[in-house]
Amino acid sequence: MTVDTIPNFPSIMATFHPEDTVEVQLLGVSQMFFTDDTGDARSKALAYLWGVAKEPDLNRPIRVNTRAADNSPAVLIVTPGGTYYDEAHPNDTWPIAEPVDQLATPLDAPTPAAIVEQEAAPAPTGAVTAAETPALAHPAIPLTPPRAGTQLLAGPDVPRHHERKSFIAEGPVLEPAKQGWRGAVNWVGMRLDPGADELLWRDDVKQVSRHWPGPRTIAIANGKGSANKTPTTVMLAAVFARFGGAGVLAWDNNETRGSLAWRTQQSGHSNTVLELLPQAEKLLGTGAQSAEMSYFAHHQPEDKFDVLHSDQSVDGEHEVSGEEVDAIHRVAAKYYRLIMMDSGNNERAVNWRSMIEHSQQLVVPCTNVEDTAEAGARMLEALANRDEHSRKLAQNAVAIISKRTSGKDPNMDRIVKDFAPLVREVVTIPYDKA
Repeated sequence: MTVDTIPNFPSIMATFHPEDTVEVQLLGVSQMFFTDDTGDARSKALAYLWGVAKEPDLNRPIRVNTRAADNSPAVLIVTPGGTYYDEAHPNDTWPIAEPVDQLATPLDAPTPAAIVEQEAAPAPTGAVTAAETPALAHPAIPLTPPRAGTQLLAGPDVPRHHERKSFIAEGPVLEPAKQGWRGAVNWVGMRLDPGADELLWRDDVKQVSRHWPGPRTIAIANGKGSANKTPTTVMLAAVFARFGGAGVLAWDNNETRGSLAWRTQQSGHSNTVLELLPQAEKLLGTGAQSAEMSYFAHHQPEDKFDVLHSDQSVDGEHEVSGEEVDAIHRVAAKYYRLIMMDSGNNERAVNWRSMIEHSQQLVVPCTNVEDTAEAGARMLEALANRDEHSRKLAQNAVAIISKRTSGKDPNMDRIVKDFAPLVREVVTIPYDKA
């Protein structure tokens, strides 16, 4: 396994505090290590990370983000074989001392068994001791291996009052497993820790549950019809609303008649953006209340988000303008924390371009049908050459590729491979016969 292929999971951060203290956060749960008679904090933290790396369900190198007391960052790679190295210098490896006694004072934190339930495997025989390892002889330095010509100085021996454990619990408590066979066993009274897959799932839930200071807008766009734009909009809105709570709006920003209204539940009215537009200034006033949006938006009881329909009239002649998109977005940004903007197929339309101007994130849905992928790629290329804001959106875009057919399709692998250089990340959705 090369440095570039080492996964970022589990999420680990090691922070060096004054007075020879190291804090390790494993999946957001803190563990403190102190220098005392049993050893220095740095060696204890390394031994703990070694135990994580060699857990049976992992048994691979792990990536550790570190922050020194001066806030300088570095990335370490800790291997299950008992060595570590700086990501920037993979050829310079350093041994990890075998733990002597109690490693740390925990703050309701997981041991390496937070990744798997089994105890850590015994250390390899012949492990180098702290006294024999120059890299481990300085308790006041960070985990990053010392470079040639660097002088290392230990701080003075002063009383340490930080060893008292706080009465206030710090960090989240690791809940027992709820999924898989571990979860089934826990239903009958056991208390097993979650496995690696469940921990990864919990980390995903944590990410989509985040709230930000100020509203965020995500554009879901592809110039080709049947590229899965509207289902992607619905699914993204449901995930963010179910786990992150209320305040999510799915807005059908089609210049004429979109299909978002057909694919979601309807409230006790048939209002659309056309009914909202005349009331925009009133809704932006100081006397307006959030409950008034229920007259225009359609709430989804199970998925917890709201839907704003485009005009559904077959005989209608109104096409949404860029100024009208600006007005609707001001209202949406006042009442919602996250706005998902579904779009039509015309990248030249002024309402489509206005959507791009308001967005902080771009999602490009397509399928394993070549023309949807080609349309998405051409759209990204056009945005990259338009202006600075559009270029950043294209570079940071996420492509979601859905498989529309069962069985093996070589197009899927080819589309994923060709999309990778164009976007920040490519996500695939397997075929679902439903």
